[in-house]
Amino acid sequence: MDSGMFAQTLAARFADCKQPQHAADALADLFRWTFANETRAAILQHALQRHLLEKTLAHAHITTPFYQKPVYQESLAFENNAPPDLRCWPVITRADLVVDPDAFLAKDATFGSVSHTSGCTGPSLSVYKSKAELQFLWDYHLRLMKPVVSALTSRPLVLSMPNLYHGTPVRVPSIGKVFVTGVTDDLLLHDTASLLNRRFSIPGHDECFSIISGLGYQMLFFTNFLLEQGIDPASFEIKSINIVGGYISERGREYLADAWGAIIFDRFSLTESAGGATRCHKCGYFHLDPHVIGEVLDADGQPITSGVGRLVLTQLYPFIQMQPLIRYDTGDLVRLIDSDCHHFMTFEFAGKASNSVVWVRNGRTSWPLLSVDLYEAISDIPDIRRFEQFSNVRSVTDTSVGSLPIFTVKPEGKDPLTITITFELRYASTFYPKRVDELRRAIVAELLAARPELTDVYQSEGVVFDIQFVGPGKLGDAHVLKI
Repeated sequence: MDSGMFAQTLAARFADCKQPQHAADALADLFRWTFANETRAAILQHALQRHLLEKTLAHAHITTPFYQKPVYQESLAFENNAPPDLRCWPVITRADLVVDPDAFLAKDATFGSVSHTSGCTGPSLSVYKSKAELQFLWDYHLRLMKPVVSALTSRPLVLSMPNLYHGTPVRVPSIGKVFVTGVTDDLLLHDTASLLNRRFSIPGHDECFSIISGLGYQMLFFTNFLLEQGIDPASFEIKSINIVGGYISERGREYLADAWGAIIFDRFSLTESAGGATRCHKCGYFHLDPHVIGEVLDADGQPITSGVGRLVLTQLYPFIQMQPLIRYDTGDLVRLIDSDCHHFMTFEFAGKASNSVVWVRNGRTSWPLLSVDLYEAISDIPDIRRFEQFSNVRSVTDTSVGSLPIFTVKPEGKDPLTITITFELRYASTFYPKRVDELRRAIVAELLAARPELTDVYQSEGVVFDIQFVGPGKLGDAHVLKI
């Protein structure tokens, strides 16, 4: 069967399928097949996306005021082995949802829960989910993990440090028994360490923990706490650490892997999305979940196939039901990767758009400074003072581990563009002039090396980095909340 016939056969099967909101098991089985790295898996993924996109639009057009606009009545042209082309529809921004939130809520939905974005890089947004939506997500993930769970002779114990910044979390099943803990104060720190030493007697489950899940900065801080206490994290024999809820540097991932001797699973996710991306251990980049349609647009809103752009996601029904988001600008910048590792959309996170520097030159818009590049450039420099997120913890000597560096970024001019970056040091900058000069040269070199595509612009001094340093406390309350 050739690719075209295969796609037609799939389309016929979809047409005979019951309504997708009642087909969690069938969709989980189909999407599981897309994980294979082969041509038919890619065809299946695109066919599934096309089928669910049609359902998404039909449902949104009937139930959701915003999508009753004439533009959403236009039909899309699909190719058998290509992702849907969504350019006929406008891009939705966070501001659109904040200005008129009710316009994005489906009128046929029964309220189930509400969460919210943190508001670190813009106005906080309420994210609504219906009862049927929550039930579908539970059933879908339960079915998706069934082959993995069935193969286990004993289910694992999972130590979870939940993210409390987004309100009500979406419940999803786990492959094991989940224990909840934290690291935000002295009592929790010692309790968490104590839990890792315990043995439990739960029928059908392991005796001790083998998986830890938490925010990146929490894991970095907890790891440092253990090491300061003279405890070897590897002694707990943890098999995997799941990192969620924010960017963690390459050095941070290596630090955790070396300390624990565990596999690090790095997950990219958003409160607004029912899906995200997982960092691949083979290629080192993120692969987008197959039930989400991803696009990368340049600063002028045009799709790109390589380079840096804004990440735009389309949520598919029935994964999203109460608050449909079609072509939603996440506010994140990503570097699109042309990879033969997998047919899923592949990218590297490049930072929040609001924390990066945008530049218009000769009619073209670009980002000469990405927040992730800056963060990576200084991740190995202990001289820079950090905003101590756990400053109230007394049982840790260095409470800055895991926290973000303190600095300000100020772009001025157009051609040349001068980007002044001022770092707050842990000591008086004027007393160590040689060290300050070393830091300045090292940081500029790292920033230039991070963007080889802009080498000509840097060499012609179209963009100039002015690196400044000040002593402790000189930048006041200035600190970065998210990369």
